[in-house]
Amino acid sequence: MKIAVLSDIHGNLTALNAVLKDIKKLGINKFIIAGDHIIDCPNPNEVLEKIKTLDAYIIKGNREEYLLDYYKGKHDEWNKYKQMGAILYTYNIISEDNMKYIDGLPEQLRISLPQMDDIRVVHGSPYRINEELFPDKHLERLEKTLKNLKEQVLICGHTHYAWSKEINNKLIVNPGSVGVPFNENKSAEYAVLTWSGAKWKVSHHQVKYDLKELQQLFLENKLFEKCQAWSRLTLQSIKEGRNVTIEFIRYAYKLAQNGGVSEPKFVPNSIWDMAEKLWFNS
Repeated sequence: MKIAVLSDIHGNLTALNAVLKDIKKLGINKFIIAGDHIIDCPNPNEVLEKIKTLDAYIIKGNREEYLLDYYKGKHDEWNKYKQMGAILYTYNIISEDNMKYIDGLPEQLRISLPQMDDIRVVHGSPYRINEELFPDKHLERLEKTLKNLKEQVLICGHTHYAWSKEINNKLIVNPGSVGVPFNENKSAEYAVLTWSGAKWKVSHHQVKYDLKELQQLFLENKLFEKCQAWSRLTLQSIKEGRNVTIEFIRYAYKLAQNGGVSEPKFVPNSIWDMAEKLWFNS
């Protein structure tokens, strides 16, 4: 038994298609998809329609939660801020059927297969959908998390860094990101779980894809037009293999505070525009 493990597609249909093609070559037809299917890249509907066709265990991530919260009227103020442009873009184009689909996805799930160890699937951690788990920084947290876990395997995502670690005979796997991976190879990432007869083993995989096609979709689908800074930052993150978006947000907040805006919840649009100009012209 082999299961392909995906996470963090973020609306990147080009990368998803490349990954699915690679997985097909391996003869794998069962999937785990650990959330953040949409937002940041320009094809949310197409990505959701694609994953619906798969024989897959699928959960929601924090990006789906953001969209659902806005849909349910919890954050009407977001429409005032350019900082929230990628979420608003997705909200404005996502179909009603797909909104209902993501609303029905669980936050986490347990996979029980006959005569195989059970698997827990989360986006961030079993405790918070947006918790970041890293093998080098959070060993004590990982040990505690796995100790409290009833299953033998934990699948998580969210950080966009691919890694796996075995602790006290339990396995934790982050497959990395399909859509916005943070690796030096500019490659989409996924993992494969293989049942050995005694336990689950993991292998990590990277797939090259056409970045020019992705850039063209940003233009054709008007994501670049609707939120230029975020689009440029997302593409820069993919090309440089690091989280440029979070670096920019910290930079913009610092500019806001230096400009006299005390502890802003959102970056004022004037500061956002200034940050964009300084960031890309430096």
